[in-house]
Amino acid sequence: MEDPPRDTALPTLILGPLLRRGNSPQSISVWVETSRACQVTVLAHSCPTFRIAGRHYAIVDLPDQPPGSKFTYTVRLDEQLVWPDPSLAIAPVQLEVWDGEGDLRISGGSCRQQAPQHTRGDRHSSEPTATDELGADALAALATEIQRGERQMPHLLLLTGDQVYADERHESVTSHLRTRRGGGPQPGYPEVTSFDEYAWLYQRTWSHPRIRWLLASVPSVMIFDDHDVIDDWNISDTWAANIAENPWWQDRLDAALMSYWVYQHLGNLSTVERSTNDLFQRVQAADDGAAELRAHARMVGTGVNRYDWSWSYNFDLGRVNVVVLDARNGRVLEPEKRSMLSPRDWAFLDDAIAQNPDVLVVSSVPWLLPPGVHHLERFISQLVAGKWGRRIARLGERIRREIDLEHWAAFGRSVEELTERLRQLSRTGPKYPPIVFSGDVHFAYVAEQPLDNGSKAYQIVSSPLRQGDAAYEQVARWAAMTATFDKVMRRFASRSFRSETPQVRHRLVSDVWTHNNIASVTYRSDDVHVAIDRAELTAEGLRLSSLVSTWLADSYSPKRHQRDIKRRIRGIFRGRSG
Repeated sequence: MEDPPRDTALPTLILGPLLRRGNSPQSISVWVETSRACQVTVLAHSCPTFRIAGRHYAIVDLPDQPPGSKFTYTVRLDEQLVWPDPSLAIAPVQLEVWDGEGDLRISGGSCRQQAPQHTRGDRHSSEPTATDELGADALAALATEIQRGERQMPHLLLLTGDQVYADERHESVTSHLRTRRGGGPQPGYPEVTSFDEYAWLYQRTWSHPRIRWLLASVPSVMIFDDHDVIDDWNISDTWAANIAENPWWQDRLDAALMSYWVYQHLGNLSTVERSTNDLFQRVQAADDGAAELRAHARMVGTGVNRYDWSWSYNFDLGRVNVVVLDARNGRVLEPEKRSMLSPRDWAFLDDAIAQNPDVLVVSSVPWLLPPGVHHLERFISQLVAGKWGRRIARLGERIRREIDLEHWAAFGRSVEELTERLRQLSRTGPKYPPIVFSGDVHFAYVAEQPLDNGSKAYQIVSSPLRQGDAAYEQVARWAAMTATFDKVMRRFASRSFRSETPQVRHRLVSDVWTHNNIASVTYRSDDVHVAIDRAELTAEGLRLSSLVSTWLADSYSPKRHQRDIKRRIRGIFRGRSG
């Protein structure tokens, strides 16, 4: 997609509409990007656009709808009807407001590469296909099954990181970027760097008809991860020092956080939160809010100022307290203080879970990894800390960056501190078990952690939505899940720490899957159901097929899990996809 026209006679819809948060489960907001300044009207509620770097945006807040009601909406720009878009050939959806009593359905995942995608029926397209490389798109498959009436609409869509890939792009996207620039990238600027290029990337990523329809039909909340900015973002203090030496880095970080604020974060806030947000008020009041937004991005993206701002947020969806954590920008990187969350975010988490103990915690990176990988991260973190000398510490840092050992277990006692908070929470007698929902790692699974009084907390990981992996990467991941690898790494970690950590003794309660997938959590009156579905391109088109379907009250056999892992490893070596 090219830059939007600036001075067209009639305003047009560049991106959107996206359904975002309102003030309650019965209210929503509608976000759009338009070609020029105009008045945006949704269901008789209007607001003017605001401008950032010459681009125009609006977010229209709608009042509460009666529980259980059904409605459709239209979008008008200066009274011109622009949504539903007849060119999409997709019927507008009838939105159903959750009644507060029935099943509460939440779906989500992370890591979605943008590239052309085709179903069996449109292979005649001249655009180069990426389906064979990246696989079927799980987000598009979800939209397709909803449109066919084969799957119920979720009440909430969680996009838990890597919504856009600013650094690792499919060749089809790179070629378009090269054309847009009028040639190859500037020396030293190999990736998406400016606010305009980020805006262009969001437009390409969210403009596919099925994706556009889904985001216009299901309220969504989001949080960034590393590829929204750059791979390994804030993995360590030495990484931060190394990246800062590049002359392009500061502009890149500014542009990433500016675009994240307007395309993702603004819709994470409720109507009341936006109305009292000082930055939003200043951006709206300015003729062009780019300077205000850039100054804010510079302040919160660099050095100690990162700890003065929190991208975390929470809200109640019925009985469920959705707590979304910033596990990237606010990391404390000083070796002696390493922490996944800043002091401000730890305090935010404590306040949030005190409000409502029925928590669904969203962290872009997993709290609980498969045990063998967990112990590997613990071991490497001790190497980097210098327990075996400086030379080994430098080797440990290279290993950490090369294989992305940057999750909760790699950040001091962060994994134990979160576990202890969930343990204390379980003592208050919540109706539902605590759940942590994550992505990032390019495989999917469910793990459980024992708490007090026989209760458990669960880690659900869904990743990737769409991201191709080589066979050797799949073998390496599955081998890392085996009991043998677990025992070896547990021994190394134990020697490094001199003792086992009693708080974290988790285990996998599902298989481990590397297919493109999406997870769903359904809260019912007496239990929670977890499903992870694989995206496939069949003769009938895009489909979702079940990988995991379980009630959290059910048990799972560890021995069967180990047999399944070994069977899949053998299958890859024999040329089967598993």
